[in-house]
Amino acid sequence: MVDDDDFSFPGDLLAAQRRLSAAEAEHVALCRALPSRARTAAARRRAAAGGVPAEGIRDQAEQERRIRARVLELAERVHGHPYWDTLPPAERAAARGALGRRTSGGTPAPATLAA
Repeated sequence: MVDDDDFSFPGDLLAAQRRLSAAEAEHVALCRALPSRARTAAARRRAAAGGVPAEGIRDQAEQERRIRARVLELAERVHGHPYWDTLPPAERAAARGALGRRTSGGTPAPATLAA
């Protein structure tokens, strides 16, 4: 059986995984704080009718897109890292799990928006 301590991750991979976990957590927190679709649609209708400007909604959407793009960029960096090619294919899944545990302090990164 492969143990988490069996893997010697390069420093740049560890740093990228830490940044990825932080970006994922930031994205989840932002999405949980965003207004519901119904409130967003109502705000857009008010803005179209000359009411409250929809700039805040556009700003929030842009912030979400920016963070999501960062998450995807970091995920590509982590998952495409050359380190994975140095491992036998049968060990890669265990190593990916170990990397996540090692960089999260034992707390897995949020995988969904469900609370």
